[in-house]
Amino acid sequence: MAADSGQEPATALNISQSVLQYFWDLASYDEEVRLTAARGLVADVIADQAKHNASLGKDNDAAPEEGAPKQKQLEYHLRRCSPTMVYTLRRLARGLASSRQAARQGYATALAGLLAPSAKTHVTPAGVMVLLEVCVDGPVKGGDAKDTLLARLFGYGALLRSGLPLEAHMLAALFNGLLEVGARKSFLREAAASVALEAAARMDKAGVAAVAAPAGPLAAMLSAPPAEATPEALLLALVLWPKLPPAAVKACKLLPAGTPPPPSEVFSSAGGAPPAAGAVATAAAATAAGLFSKEHIKVLQPVLLATSASHPRLHTLWHYLLPLLLPGFRPYRATGGAAAAGHDLDVGAAAAAAAAAADKKGAAKGAVSGPLLESFWSCVVEGGLMDSSHERRYLGFQLFARCLPHLRPEHVATVFSPALTRTLTNAVKRRDSYLHASARKLLDGIAGFLERSDVGGGVDGGVKMAVAAALQRLGGMAPKELAAGKLTQKLVQGMDADGVHRYVSSLMSAFLAAAPPLQPGAADKANGHAAAPSAAAPAEGEEDAEQAAADRRGQCVEQLLATLRFPAAAEVDAAAALRFMALHAFAAVEQPAKAAKSKVAEVAAAGGSSPLAAQPLTPATRGVCASRLVTLLAHLSHTAQAAVRAAQQQQGRKAGAGEAAAGPDAAADAAAPSAKKRKTASGAAADAGGAAAAAGGAAAAPGAVHAHLHSTLAFLRDKALKAPGVALAKELGEEGESALGLLAAIEAAALEKLAPLDAAGKGAEEEGAGKVAGAGRLRSLAALCAHLQLSLLADPEGFEMDLPLSLRRVAAEGLGLEGLPEVEEEERGEGEGEEGGKAAAAAASWCDVLVDVLLALMARPQGTGPGSLPSAPLREAAEALWRGCCDGLRAEGLQDIVRVVAAGGKGEGQDAAGLYESDDEEEEEDEEEVEEDEAGSEEDDEEEEEEGGEEGEQADKNAAKRKAGNADKKASGKGEDEDDEEEEEDEGMDDEAMFRMDDKLAAYFKSMAAGRAGGQAAAERAAALLNFRLRALALLEVFAKKSPNSPLLLAALVPLVRALATAARPGGQPQVADRLKGVIVNKLSKCRCAADVDVLGGLEGYGGALKRLLYEASRNKDRVTAAAALAGYTALLRAGGAAEDTQVADAARASFRAALGDLLTSKKSRLQPDGLAAVFRAAPGACLPAGLELLLAHVSGADKARNAHARVAAAELLSRVLRAPPEGLAAALTAGGATGLGGAFGAALAACAAGVGLKREHHGRAAGAAAAAAEALKRLLPAGKRAAEVLGADKLNAIAKAVVTVQSLAAPPKVSKPLKRLAEALALGPLLEKTQPDPALASRITKARPDKQAAPAAQAQKGKEKGKGKEEKAAPAAGGKKGQQQEAKKRKPEDDEEEEGDDDDDEEEGGVSSDGDDEEEMRMSDEGDEEEEEEEEEEEDGPSGSGASDDDDEEEKPKRGKGGASRGGKFGGGGRGRGRGGRFGGAGGGRGQGRSGGKPGGRGGKAGGSPAKKARR
Repeated sequence: MAADSGQEPATALNISQSVLQYFWDLASYDEEVRLTAARGLVADVIADQAKHNASLGKDNDAAPEEGAPKQKQLEYHLRRCSPTMVYTLRRLARGLASSRQAARQGYATALAGLLAPSAKTHVTPAGVMVLLEVCVDGPVKGGDAKDTLLARLFGYGALLRSGLPLEAHMLAALFNGLLEVGARKSFLREAAASVALEAAARMDKAGVAAVAAPAGPLAAMLSAPPAEATPEALLLALVLWPKLPPAAVKACKLLPAGTPPPPSEVFSSAGGAPPAAGAVATAAAATAAGLFSKEHIKVLQPVLLATSASHPRLHTLWHYLLPLLLPGFRPYRATGGAAAAGHDLDVGAAAAAAAAAADKKGAAKGAVSGPLLESFWSCVVEGGLMDSSHERRYLGFQLFARCLPHLRPEHVATVFSPALTRTLTNAVKRRDSYLHASARKLLDGIAGFLERSDVGGGVDGGVKMAVAAALQRLGGMAPKELAAGKLTQKLVQGMDADGVHRYVSSLMSAFLAAAPPLQPGAADKANGHAAAPSAAAPAEGEEDAEQAAADRRGQCVEQLLATLRFPAAAEVDAAAALRFMALHAFAAVEQPAKAAKSKVAEVAAAGGSSPLAAQPLTPATRGVCASRLVTLLAHLSHTAQAAVRAAQQQQGRKAGAGEAAAGPDAAADAAAPSAKKRKTASGAAADAGGAAAAAGGAAAAPGAVHAHLHSTLAFLRDKALKAPGVALAKELGEEGESALGLLAAIEAAALEKLAPLDAAGKGAEEEGAGKVAGAGRLRSLAALCAHLQLSLLADPEGFEMDLPLSLRRVAAEGLGLEGLPEVEEEERGEGEGEEGGKAAAAAASWCDVLVDVLLALMARPQGTGPGSLPSAPLREAAEALWRGCCDGLRAEGLQDIVRVVAAGGKGEGQDAAGLYESDDEEEEEDEEEVEEDEAGSEEDDEEEEEEGGEEGEQADKNAAKRKAGNADKKASGKGEDEDDEEEEEDEGMDDEAMFRMDDKLAAYFKSMAAGRAGGQAAAERAAALLNFRLRALALLEVFAKKSPNSPLLLAALVPLVRALATAARPGGQPQVADRLKGVIVNKLSKCRCAADVDVLGGLEGYGGALKRLLYEASRNKDRVTAAAALAGYTALLRAGGAAEDTQVADAARASFRAALGDLLTSKKSRLQPDGLAAVFRAAPGACLPAGLELLLAHVSGADKARNAHARVAAAELLSRVLRAPPEGLAAALTAGGATGLGGAFGAALAACAAGVGLKREHHGRAAGAAAAAAEALKRLLPAGKRAAEVLGADKLNAIAKAVVTVQSLAAPPKVSKPLKRLAEALALGPLLEKTQPDPALASRITKARPDKQAAPAAQAQKGKEKGKGKEEKAAPAAGGKKGQQQEAKKRKPEDDEEEEGDDDDDEEEGGVSSDGDDEEEMRMSDEGDEEEEEEEEEEEDGPSGSGASDDDDEEEKPKRGKGGASRGGKFGGGGRGRGRGGRFGGAGGGRGQGRSGGKPGGRGGKAGGSPAKKARR
């Protein structure tokens, strides 16, 4: 070494500073800085070594013995190097393990430069290996192994790229060492394999055979099962295939058997060499045929999917696979900077230019094998990458970007596969998607690819059109929505009508000439080697060929549909494509020779196509043609409708401009609707309108909306099917032929009558007396008949043959069409013979028949078979006809629609048999339930046990009692409760009982309910039934919009509200509930007409409907259902109040009185005062004057059965009614003067002012309500009318006396302020000055007030007397928190005495006398207080039909007071905190310390309170 030459070893202390600076710059992130430093370091060190070489003598040193230490071996190998060279080599080798910045890349680059042969460093490859072993001596296992393994990888790579000559054993050592590095860490496998391939490239076959020996790492990788193999194993096998020994090839399952290896020239293009051509391309095609075959690509799928581990970079394996799949493929690399950022998804210009250049030489695009591309794409991309993680989907985007520039137009549809387009669409739509930015970059790359012209080496017009058509299928979105307009410009640019025409023609030719794929073995034979013969091969090949032809034809039809959606598509091309698809969807060329001579161009082309004769159309292909035919017809119809709307809006704008010129007022009137229409117009309509205006408006004629539909059918019937050698693809039979002819006749008659109306520009104005139909009706009928003909031709077996008969009657009777064929209708009667059936059919209106037809069409499920058509266009035509004809609907037709909407609705997966129960049985249940509510029978609540341990036993007793009560109800015939009703609804019915509708609907429903298998089938049936209900509801909504004041709408309220209640339950159908709520509240409840009792089922039916709606509004726990029921109830009341029949009006008034009584008296009522106030305003005819009279009686306390809470609630409701007075309220109050409602109103105000029996809080609320009512009365009275004239002088005196008396009792501000407002509103100032307090009234107020103070001694005495001999159980009270205990202990004495007025007997035994009225008021006040604090009971009764109270229970549960103590009920008890006295022993139940959790510690209530003494401390 340097010591031998007498020179001092170089160190960091004595080395040149420039050399040290080089080492710092070698770690820079900037590649240019690293390269400059490497060049400088190599030059300086080589110069120093050259000087050192001059001083060297003869080399006489012997090599160290085998097994000598590595350090000694290293000294021997570096003995002739200069000190600077030794320092540099050692530092570079050690720096390979450094993680500082980019040190590994820079140091490896410099090391490779120093080891170059031209450097003359005197270091052999063996010495480099020793250098690496000595300097890179870190661990190779565990977490610290990464730096060591990376250092070895970079060191081996530097040695290989240095250019030193390497012997075979050294190449094998490097190769195996690299594979071992990759085996240690998975993230190093790809890099290690790539460097190993560089070593293998310098080996011959013998060298490769040596490293592929069974004991080596390469053999382990190649022999791994395909499911466990790595992408690097496939990479090595593919590149080394020509050099591998036969045994290794046979053991490697990743290589297809019987397939020749690829020529090495193919892989040389992966490094940038020119693409292969001639014999090389032929050999490569032979390899690709086996490698990408359907069978072998499935074997490779797991390995290819695993290449996503290199995300976001494309794995090296693809640079060797894609040249085999896409001849002429050249990998392209980013040059850095901005181009590198999005290069992976760029449909690169370099790749496109290379593909185009090779295409000019005839070796690129034309050599792409369509079947191989399809098998690869369907298995790897469509069936693997797109259904996996985001990383794998991104890999699919990368493969798409690399494949597209090398494809022909016929291959574009293959790569635009459904899963890829769906993923691309979703990623573009969702900005929060992980792939959103990548999808946008891919679309930008496609736009750049389309932008390049043929001159620049870009794409041809066919590829551009194919890409544009494929993009049209991206989720139905416009291209501008996908790429913010940039992609749209590139697509539309250059796509004129001529380009669309050429592409459409090419697609139709490709459809006819679908070529079968290569037979198994044919490709091998063509490439010079044959596959093993197989007996099953021909049959499998024929089946594959047929399926491949069907797939190709399906793709052609899809592309055809997408192409014709472009604005540039001409009408001629659209018509030709429609005729083409109709011919191949419904007709079959049975005799090609005759068909080829036909004068019909489409038939002649089909007859003259030999591929079509060799590969006939399959049922699936015909189904695709039929489906896409209907889709294209619907698209063209929608476009025409948009053009018509745009033309009408343009005419409106012109008319508005003319009116503006005529006068400013006229212009202002016309501008508002015109602006509204412009606001709602879609962009497509505006564009179509502009085109129509430019064409002179000829295309905007209403008659042109369905022109393509009728012309295509006419071509099929009159030309195609009458051509020689052509017949229907599916036999219709005699009945089907008749149905088809009748539908065609109705269509022709409607179009014939429509023609003069369209020509004259007339529409519905021509309609008169129901005999002459408007243009809109005729147009809709013709379109419906046309779509039914298509449906019949597509699926004759599933078509309802009686539909044409029904439509004939609608056309003849409803639309006045004449000249229709005479048919014999078969009418079957049930129970009355044939004559009865005919009579029933004759009695049905034509509009009812139309309802049957519409329901039949709505009930059609979406077909999934090969001949099924989209159901949306047929439903749209049916709904359009309904919009024009629904004004003729009668009660029977409405019942059919409502029956469908209201049927079932118990949620998904339900049994279809439970969806259609008998309406009669449901009505009986409702009547029984309402009768039960009217009876007002309610079982008294069980009293709670005194000790906590007895609660479970008491609960069992309560349950037993409830069961007994239910049994009594069933025995007495009073009906069942709501839970029993739900159980009864859930019980299934047999198939015959559930279809008690007319025969037609039963047939349609049976087709849906056939089979009751669970799982997916049940869910599909439930979804179909849900859609059916929603569609029927849409029909009802259209009728409500067309006839908003029809009495028929009122008849639908009850069943729809019941359906809403069912759908809104947990587990119901929220979609149906939302739609029902909107229809009921916004449509049906807006009906303003007089009640027609004939429609509602007579007077009894009207009353029953009111009861049912009131029940739902008052008892249903769902707020949405209750609100909808109240809206429907209001509409029925309004209709009844407006009826001329006095009995109907009386029924409405009686029902409202029941509702009012339910609100004010029932504890279980869920009605709200605001709701009834709205009823007052909406239905004054039913609410006045009887409802107002009842309300005033509640306020004044005339009905002594009412409690204080009801009085206050009635007063507040009265103030609400007067603040927003209904129509006729002023007249009702002033009629009769002081002896009528005015006097009752005055008495109510006086009662509120006095507040007898009311707590101070309640008194303040009542006084405030009275003041607000008086102020509203002042505004309501006509000018000059005084309050004294309405209320009466005696009532004013009573009000003044009450105000003065209450003020004399030192009323609190919350009472005195409202009374002051009341006096000001009634102008009582002078009267108050003359009025003196009334001692009798003051005594009544004081004695009857629940919160007045009483002597503690009297309370104690009362408790002792009431507690004697009474051994009753006290209800256990729940314990309160510590803070509540302290609060209870600090309460004032008057709080203990607050309950003194709880019972009449308490007052008597306390020595206080009162009259009967005061006692009753006090008792009701206590009930009102308890009602506010009592929890709502679970059992519910309906609102009373007579307004009677149902809450006067004889027994009451003990209530909870503060601190958890039991409050005065029947039995007062002590709890944790303080217990209040009740009726028995309340005063003796003093303070007792209870256990935690609310267990009573001291019981006061037995024997005059003696137990309290034991509990006292």
